[in-house]
Amino acid sequence: MSHPNSLYNKLSQFQLTPVRKHQMKKIIALLLFTAGVSPSLQATTYPVNNVTALKTAIASAVAGDVIVVDGGEYLFTARLDIKNKNGTAAKNIQLIANPSSATRPRFNFSAQAEASANQGILLENCSYWLIKGIDVYKAGDNGMQIKNSSNNIVEFCTFSECSDTGLQLDNGSANNLILNCDSYYNADSSLENADGFASKLNVGSGNTFKGCRAWQNLDDGWDGYLKETDNVNTFYENCWAFNNGKLKTGATSGGDGNGFKSGGSDGKDLKHNASYKNCIAAGNVKKGFDHNSNRGEVTLLNCAAYANTQSNMGFGNTNPLAKLTIKNTLVLGATGDTNAGTKDISNNSWNSTPAITVSNADFGSVDISELGQPRKADGSLPDVNFLRPKAGSALIDRGVNVGLTYYGTAPDIGAFEYNPALPLNLLSFTLSSPNQNAVKLTWLTANEVNTGKFEIYRRQESGSFKLIYTVAATNKTGIQEYSFTDYNYENGTSYYLLKQIDLDGTVTLTETRAIKLGLNRGQQLLLYPNPAQNFIAIDFGTYAIRELQIFDTEGRLLSKDISKDQLFKKDVSALPSGLYILKIKTEATTSQHRFVKE
Repeated sequence: MSHPNSLYNKLSQFQLTPVRKHQMKKIIALLLFTAGVSPSLQATTYPVNNVTALKTAIASAVAGDVIVVDGGEYLFTARLDIKNKNGTAAKNIQLIANPSSATRPRFNFSAQAEASANQGILLENCSYWLIKGIDVYKAGDNGMQIKNSSNNIVEFCTFSECSDTGLQLDNGSANNLILNCDSYYNADSSLENADGFASKLNVGSGNTFKGCRAWQNLDDGWDGYLKETDNVNTFYENCWAFNNGKLKTGATSGGDGNGFKSGGSDGKDLKHNASYKNCIAAGNVKKGFDHNSNRGEVTLLNCAAYANTQSNMGFGNTNPLAKLTIKNTLVLGATGDTNAGTKDISNNSWNSTPAITVSNADFGSVDISELGQPRKADGSLPDVNFLRPKAGSALIDRGVNVGLTYYGTAPDIGAFEYNPALPLNLLSFTLSSPNQNAVKLTWLTANEVNTGKFEIYRRQESGSFKLIYTVAATNKTGIQEYSFTDYNYENGTSYYLLKQIDLDGTVTLTETRAIKLGLNRGQQLLLYPNPAQNFIAIDFGTYAIRELQIFDTEGRLLSKDISKDQLFKKDVSALPSGLYILKIKTEATTSQHRFVKE
């Protein structure tokens, strides 16, 4: 009998639609199986440009398949059901916007009546789906309901003007990631229920919202109200809730109008544990962060609240939380209530020691409208000056290390770090320890003008930064390389700062660099070959890599990868010949390395 792949390849001789081709593949697979041959079905890509083709592709898709939706308007008269379809961790099922289209696909459900069964998209009993780049508009209920489904990703989608919550997770849905999505202008006719996002009712644990925004939703930005389930965990990272409790027109809606409603229940006894990191609540009609009779545990790390009308913090003493942790968090204005059975509240703008005074002058902007700026092309949040500390702000370096990224000698207070960029002529600053017996610091400059000197500062895991080295600048054109070897390190993690001092007295600091010493050989980073032609390989030993970035010498980000493999191989064949900077972040260190592409 012919090899299965040769039979599959023969299908290309016929003018078959992708759906029919996939059906034929399944028939061939069945025939081969009955003949004792174990075939391997190849993934299918379904190009879609109309509603009928979309529904057919969804019905036919299996693990590994990709449904690519052209840009344009898709008019639906009924709910779009995705049911009982599972990918795998290795091969998900993708429903994605065509990246080559000039416009995004908009799924228009305006023909639906307002009714509890009229969601736009229903994802039910499904796992390992990626839904990306879709705009969901005017559904008769939720824009998207994720029901009894787990390990899915919804990325770079929008949900607007729906008659209930834009995106809702319930019925046991767990471990889903909602990434870089927006939900706005959602409102129901009863002026009661439409939130931006919700992880609520009988939802499962482990759902994460990351890089999402909710604004001008009739009710809350996020709602965690529970029924029929208890002691669940939901995570929020870099999420912004602003101007909720208002209609599209800007008028007050009559809904609750909280930014982040962490929980609550009819019996005021259920626990919805919520973790907020780098989240912002601003301009909401009622409370910024609200416990709403939630009896669980809530944590706020490096969050910010401003101009929420009723209160910025709404953690009351009636039916209080079991535990409330707040650290490195900014409130501009009156703080509000921070009650709980157990509290761990420190290093915030209102209770820092020594005390600090915060005003509008500390920030690049206090204009809430900046939070609604367009996203970047990759879907990530826009860069804004809103509540970002300016140079000289008392908030800089006044926090405590809670495990989040920071750039100075300590974390800043608030959702954003003051990030002093490298001076225009400072190309890189790297640490290395080839023999584990010293730390070598190397930095590159280009076309120095009026640069006076460089200073190196070091601190250990505890203690403050101390000056350990000074060198005069060369003030020459072209690329200059400086280095210093520190033999006086201590085992453990050492932190280094490079200070550039210009002749006119201008001072610029790099972000903190860290390196961990006193380790065995298996915990060293290796980069090879260097110079490189087609690839570079990074051996991380026992480190777990978090992020790898490549920059050109002008500081432009060229690529970003994430991997947890011990040996990571990066294709650099397309890079022009020249010098590049490789920035590596692991769980123990952040370092920069130079490599040459031949």
